[in-house]
Amino acid sequence: MAKLNVLRNGSVRSTANGATFRRLTGIAARLRKGYSVEIAPYPSSSGKWLVRVVAPTRGSTQGMTTVDSYYEVIARNQAEAERFIKTDGLWGGALAERVSKTIGDMGEAHFVSRLRGAGIFDSIWGKQVRFTDVHQFQNASGHGVDAIARVAHAAPPPPPNVGDFVAFEIKSTLGVRGRPPSIGTSQKTPTPLDYVRGRLERAGGAPNYPNPSKADRRFLRAAIAAAHGGGAGFHLRKGEVVMDHAGNLSSAGGRPAIATKTW
Repeated sequence: MAKLNVLRNGSVRSTANGATFRRLTGIAARLRKGYSVEIAPYPSSSGKWLVRVVAPTRGSTQGMTTVDSYYEVIARNQAEAERFIKTDGLWGGALAERVSKTIGDMGEAHFVSRLRGAGIFDSIWGKQVRFTDVHQFQNASGHGVDAIARVAHAAPPPPPNVGDFVAFEIKSTLGVRGRPPSIGTSQKTPTPLDYVRGRLERAGGAPNYPNPSKADRRFLRAAIAAAHGGGAGFHLRKGEVVMDHAGNLSSAGGRPAIATKTW
């Protein structure tokens, strides 16, 4: 049996995130002796399930439960989440790698590397597009514009035109049976273009963003001007990344490892 990859989170009560956890049956024998797996929905976030691995009780705990680790599973319903946990997720540290920030960071790295290299096939334009001047503008909490780049070449043209800006919101999943999350409501409010333009303006001087270099400032000025021009020459895409449980790009299951959709 592969060793379960865990993080020590200390002792917590038997409820968390406002929900009471329910123990899953049928998998305890495959875990380390005495450990159990429990699942609960997030209180107000559909499509997400909070999973925890609970250590066996030793001695007096006074109503406390020792949790080895917390994980997040994104699924369409509880049955799908349970299937993943029981059949696909616990071995080789795979479930641990489904923690949303870890998945997002790995997916962004793959996507940005592709933008800086061979480019991507854009499903909306129906052609291969290469890019230059690839930037990421994110604050200390990791929020902002996942990636924005300028079009270097598209065959056959047009659209897009060389020099057009394309901003990407990147969503990733681990495991070929998974699906990348949807773009959040806040990232579409009041409109996706307004959202991106506002984040670019903050990146130019907000205190919780890194101080931009001269090259970054020039790029930001040009991108913001294009975004203020009614959207002409400024395009928005959702980037989707599918990885295997080791974090490598995977096209298994008939889906491309990297794809674009409308924001």
